[in-house]
Amino acid sequence: GINAEYGERGKMKDVYIKTSQGEDLVGKVWPGPTVFPDFTNPITINWWNDEIIEFHDQLPFDGIWLDMNEPANFDENGTHGSINGCEDNTINHPPYSALIPLL
Repeated sequence: GINAEYGERGKMKDVYIKTSQGEDLVGKVWPGPTVFPDFTNPITINWWNDEIIEFHDQLPFDGIWLDMNEPANFDENGTHGSINGCEDNTINHPPYSALIPLL
């Protein structure tokens, strides 16, 4: 679901959110399978800044609207968090939860 060149540059810099096994976490959004930048990683912030600069160099703009900038996941198979679901642990499934079921 992302521009291949953009995605490869991110992969080379290792900027995507990882699973507990160290693999890129793959979610599903409207264009299809996608990975998510890990903005808690300072390298990701620099990479993102460089990507915006490169895009601006190709197509000058005054502002930018980031549609789908939240970590969305369109899941139709009953998994949550990624296309493979979330590992069963207390981080992903804490001992406290809402009183209503999550759909």
